[in-house]
Amino acid sequence: MPIRRKRPDRSRDAFFCLLVSLAAAPAPAALSAPVAAVAAHDTLVVRGSPVGDPVFPAGSATVTVIRLDRERATPDLAELLEQLAGLQIRRYGGLGAPALPSLRGSTAGQITVLVDGLPLSDAQDGAIDLATLPLDRFESVEVYRGHAPVRFGGAGGVGALNLVTRRGDPG
Repeated sequence: MPIRRKRPDRSRDAFFCLLVSLAAAPAPAALSAPVAAVAAHDTLVVRGSPVGDPVFPAGSATVTVIRLDRERATPDLAELLEQLAGLQIRRYGGLGAPALPSLRGSTAGQITVLVDGLPLSDAQDGAIDLATLPLDRFESVEVYRGHAPVRFGGAGGVGALNLVTRRGDPG
């Protein structure tokens, strides 16, 4: 004699799901109450102050800030950055040839180069020739190894170079 298996009762499962969904759904009166409370206020004022120093070091190996002097002996930005640990400058030729940055073995297109937080990277491959940037125009260079701050708009995961321009003299 064959053994018959009893089928599960699907209507009971459907009823249970209906009860759970009704219990989880908010009541219509609860939805309209906060809207009325918000409509009673005319204005919303938010006050705050800007953050003083835009550089937030997450660790000693993450951010390096180099303050530039006008009398610095280094002639160009690429030569200055070559002195940092983990940052290599790949030169493709002699004097005046492209000098592309590389952080920890990455390609130049994986590094985001910014000027005052605005992207400067090339649209074609993302690489920037550091030999074309005049060193005397910048006050400091921020080198981010790893993820850059969110204020840079999702800069590369390998790292970023933020070049901070000099402020004009008053008067």
